[in-house]
Amino acid sequence: MTRAAYLPSGIGVSVRPVEINNISDIQELVGGHFDAVRKDCDGVMAVGYVHDEGLLLDMEPNYLASALFMREIRGNVVVVNGYNESGDYDGESYDLPMEFILFLATSFTEKVANAYNMATVTAMALEYCDANNLATAEELEQLLKEINAYVANPNRTK
Repeated sequence: MTRAAYLPSGIGVSVRPVEINNISDIQELVGGHFDAVRKDCDGVMAVGYVHDEGLLLDMEPNYLASALFMREIRGNVVVVNGYNESGDYDGESYDLPMEFILFLATSFTEKVANAYNMATVTAMALEYCDANNLATAEELEQLLKEINAYVANPNRTK
């Protein structure tokens, strides 16, 4: 039995711990055959089992998994630890530390929700400006470039 985190797709979702006994458990949670994505997260090798055709099938976006693995992910995801007791990655699945599951379920989820909300409000404001001729297409395009440059800058200030 392996302790994992279940990250459902969609908005307003909650991370929850799950126990994985075999491949069938993962397939049931992600909705079919799966691939793995991974990311080193300060001593935890987060391995995400994702639906292998999530993008092709245009499954619902998984904002939590996309933020965690820094790529677009669609559909439900199961996350395990890929590091063994020696701290090596050997391709097997190991228990996800409970502290990491709690991090995903609390502060990480809150940060992803805030980012989503800010992006949604910004998009709505830009659409409003465009629909009401408050700015030219060129001005809106320049503003988007500046927003993207700001977001991409690791040394930005608030």
